[in-house]
This record gives sequence, C-alpha cells and structure tokens, in this order.
Amino acid sequence: MAAAGLGAARRLGAFGRAAACGAAGARAREGARRAVRPPVALARPPPLRAVACAAGAAAGGGRIPGVGVREAQELMGQGHVYLDVRTEEEFARGHIEGSVCVPVYFAGPGGNMVANPDFLAGVEAALPEADRDTPFVIGCRSGVRSLDAGALMRDAGYLTLLNVEGGFLDWDAQGLPWVQ
Repeated sequence: MAAAGLGAARRLGAFGRAAACGAAGARAREGARRAVRPPVALARPPPLRAVACAAGAAAGGGRIPGVGVREAQELMGQGHVYLDVRTEEEFARGHIEGSVCVPVYFAGPGGNMVANPDFLAGVEAALPEADRDTPFVIGCRSGVRSLDAGALMRDAGYLTLLNVEGGFLDWDAQGLPWVQ
C-alpha cells in the first residue's frame, strides 16, 4: 500500500504531492500555480485619439481614447470643454479652472457610488451651447468614472471625447493649476 501511495505521488508531481500536506501543501500549491502562470503583459497600448473615438461611436462601441493631463490642458486652450464628472463635493474641494461639473455618479448609502440617471440631461443643461460635435476632455478623480461618462456620451452620439488619464490626482501631482 505504501508503494502504491508513493507511485501515486510521483504521478501527481509537486502540485499533487502538496495537495495532501495541509498548510504547507497550500503554500506549495500556490508556488506551483505561480510557476506555471504565463507572464502578464504590463505594457499599455499607445493612447488613441479622437478620430478613433468618432469611428467607435459610428460603429456603436470602442474604448474612449485617453490623453495625459498636460495634453488635456493644451486641448482646453484650443477649445475643448473640460467636463468634470466627479461628485459636486469633490468638485468643491478643488477643480480645474474653466471645467464644468456634471456628476456621472453620486455618493450613495454606505459610500457606494450610485449612477446619475440624469447625467446626459445634466450635460445638456450645463452646456446648452454644446452639440454632438463639441470636443470634450472628460475627467474625474483618477480616470475611471470619466471612462463611464465617455461611454454614455458616445452612445448618445457625442463624437469628440477624450478621457483624461490619471484624472485630477495626476493633474495635481504634476503641479498644474486648479482652484477651489
């Protein structure tokens, strides 16, 4: 019987042997899993530009192209509207001068974020002169909520949308000006 057990352990290999060894086995199994995992690609693809976003909108999908905060600042000087989609409380603590606040989410019970059902109507109310061709740079705290807002706007037919990668956190970290 002992010989049969040893043969079974040999057939199972290191991962199988570790399975029968309790806590030590759990550590060995985790090590075995890490050893056979393929490497993860950490490089990000180069950011797309607004032309790709317009093509994505026409096709009914696609990721909102991203720009860095310095490029977003330059684009504002060229007429892009900076749409800040953070909560009104976040906006009041500090924002980019000239930006317009329309929250895509609100702080809900227990700190959970709740989608703003009137987000698109809020954009239209805050920017009545804007149309579907108005170029927007969309920012939030870190660049995640702005992707959601951009997707909503893209699906509503807005054509020139750029996500501010890194959001307000990166804007501040790079020493760019902001106001309260």
